[in-house]
Amino acid sequence: HSKGLTIGIEHASDITAGCVDYIHSMPGGAAVNGKIIDGIKPFIPTDFDYFHYIFPEAKISNREIRDDNDIERRVNRMLLFDLQCDVEIKRCRDVIGTTPHYKEYLKLVNDLRSRYKDILLNGQMTGAREVVCSDPVVICNAFRKDGQLAVVMTQSSKDSVTAEFVIRGYEVIEYASARNDVSLTGNTITLPCDSVAVILCRKV
Repeated sequence: HSKGLTIGIEHASDITAGCVDYIHSMPGGAAVNGKIIDGIKPFIPTDFDYFHYIFPEAKISNREIRDDNDIERRVNRMLLFDLQCDVEIKRCRDVIGTTPHYKEYLKLVNDLRSRYKDILLNGQMTGAREVVCSDPVVICNAFRKDGQLAVVMTQSSKDSVTAEFVIRGYEVIEYASARNDVSLTGNTITLPCDSVAVILCRKV
């Protein structure tokens, strides 16, 4: 099609995903409630995690961020699952300038994504197969490319979480977080609520 034109579909479908530029998912990737309350993760009737894992080449949007509420958790999912940023303020009737918190935090996460863009955008999404974490409220995903692994970690369930983790077959090179509020010492990470971090590793 013409340069500058994109074609999308509204519902995830393996039959048509290869024929379009993106999937404007319904419900959106940002809409999923990832909070774990009293040790129980809420039932999610429709989730695209498995679809995206099986078809990582499919470009899925983080649809449904339309205001300035619950921003961190929902934008973090964009980084966690390699979703495409869909700025649809007030259902595409306004611009991001009217949601200053969303605009500010989106820049922080995009800066983090840009720092590791080679592996986060061009690597193979592997899920959390190589990662073992001591606290189930920490949500992990990983991307692999050229002997390196980028592990994305986030949590939105507690004020702060300190957890031990093991990344099997890899050693940590460096890490960074969107708000510079994550600490990592050895194999112990501390994640404040709604924080997100990328841990870059190399194969050993």
